[in-house]
Amino acid sequence: MKTLPLALAAALGLSSLFASPAHAAAATACTGVTRCEVVSSADVDGDGKADSVGVVFTKPTDAGPGSITVRLRTATGVKSATTGKDVYWYGKAFFGAAAVDGQPGKEIVVGDLMGAHSEQVRVVTFRGGRLVTLASPPGFGITRPSRWAVDASIFSHVGIRRTVSDTGVVSVTRRAALSNDSATRARGTKSTWVWKSGTWVEKSTVTISCTQATAEGFEGWHVKGLPVYAG
Repeated sequence: MKTLPLALAAALGLSSLFASPAHAAAATACTGVTRCEVVSSADVDGDGKADSVGVVFTKPTDAGPGSITVRLRTATGVKSATTGKDVYWYGKAFFGAAAVDGQPGKEIVVGDLMGAHSEQVRVVTFRGGRLVTLASPPGFGITRPSRWAVDASIFSHVGIRRTVSDTGVVSVTRRAALSNDSATRARGTKSTWVWKSGTWVEKSTVTISCTQATAEGFEGWHVKGLPVYAG
């Protein structure tokens, strides 16, 4: 059977017959999942390609705690999910995507516990083909040893800072100080841990004494890609 030339078909208003079929929407971390919100397209598995990240947030109520599930669909189609339970978080579930440890790929940071002036988060990473919780160095959490917490009030000042040396060594430092009764000076500790062979290794912990203004500068997250506090 002979076919019409494209130019003639267009002239006759039949060009739609020759159009390519519409491509189906690309699958995401939330495809087929109710109440799921796509929150990031960061490279989580470290292959240099954007991955789809979604969260399902069940908010806490007067009846009990909530939960936050992090879902991942990598650029190559690998799917994984992990759920944090006993969540008392009252802001947006997704805190950010950022490099926290020293492995390739970014970590996904989500809420866990929110107090009057303290915030504790869960850091999720990709290991062995699946999502897992990235354990924090000892003392970095409030209610759970695997969590990461900061604090900001007139008397309590806690913050976490990530640095990378000229030789590529990744460190996280927790500064925590309490102010005196007049809120003019503060004392506390500065604890630094380095990422080595897939885990955090203590480098140093020292006592610090500083002005109130300096202590207030410790507060919150100081990690590229993350806000200082939850929005």
